[in-house]
Amino acid sequence: MKSADLTKDDFVICLPCPLGTEPAMPDNVFGVCALCECRIQYRPHVPDAPTKLCKDCALDNMTVGQKVALTEETVAEIRRMQN
Repeated sequence: MKSADLTKDDFVICLPCPLGTEPAMPDNVFGVCALCECRIQYRPHVPDAPTKLCKDCALDNMTVGQKVALTEETVAEIRRMQN
């Protein structure tokens, strides 16, 4: 599978992961939302760019025409988790 070039997207939507909670996947990377500064988690293959936003900030600030991606690797991982 080929990865999407996330560096060209406006932002990555990340899941929140408050301290004391388990990550969605054990090897997730942690950071902070660029807007609200809550603790977020994302996959290790996500590059440093673009901006990382928690899902709530992303939904509140999304506008028509912005580029948001979900990598093929993430889709495959989610499918495996569901089986």
